[in-house]
Amino acid sequence: MIHRRWSRVLGSCALAALACLGPIPVEAKRKPAEAAAARTAAETYEAGVAALMAGDERKALSLLQAIQYLGDERTQLEPKVRLAIADATFYQGYSIARIDARSLYSDFATLYSDHPGAPYALFQSAMCAMSEMKHPSKDQVDTHQTMADLSEVVRRYPTSPWARAATRMRRIAERRLAEHEFLVGRFYVQRKRPLAAIARFRNVLDDYPSYPERDKVYLYLGRALLASKNDVEARIYLDKLVRDYPDGRYAEEARRELARAGGQLDLGVKQAP
Repeated sequence: MIHRRWSRVLGSCALAALACLGPIPVEAKRKPAEAAAARTAAETYEAGVAALMAGDERKALSLLQAIQYLGDERTQLEPKVRLAIADATFYQGYSIARIDARSLYSDFATLYSDHPGAPYALFQSAMCAMSEMKHPSKDQVDTHQTMADLSEVVRRYPTSPWARAATRMRRIAERRLAEHEFLVGRFYVQRKRPLAAIARFRNVLDDYPSYPERDKVYLYLGRALLASKNDVEARIYLDKLVRDYPDGRYAEEARRELARAGGQLDLGVKQAP
């Protein structure tokens, strides 16, 4: 009896509160499917973006892909919807979704090249490729694609904030390519193919001047040159390693290689302490 009495009291209070709030909106009385159908394209877009921001990419895609435009809505709204669909696809996070997202971003940048979102779309296209980059020991097709995409952002939209972001991300991709070249060169050293190794190590030094581990390249290039009987040039690189990186992790190995090759060269540069 007590539960029933309190149930009636609470029910009365709820009805009173609803009465104070005024009439229930027509959309709230509808079933969820009817309410969704009654949304305008702009309202559905906002709902899709809200779902995306909440981390529900599947719901976001369901809403955004179902949008139907009326009147003049398409001109203003369709670019936003396309970009949101690309984002919802990308943030699903798995490989196939990122491949699909790259196509969506690239299409957007082509169709709406003057749209404010075009630099972002092109940058995101590069991020799709970057997310597929392999370990430096593996094939680097996706890394080369990333570099090409990031370069395109800078070329087409040089004053955009996304161009600055692309420049920063290029350094990551460049390091991956440089490390790949180094690993291939080291493989050739192990297989006693010094000439092939020398070509790879030179590529690192020439093509990737910002590579932060140049000292190890000098060491392995010096060793490969020694193996190819080019002692003079080998000593130049080993000597450079010792002078530029006297306390580095490869300096002592370079000193040992120099000792075996006949000592440091006098190149007119002050000796490191």
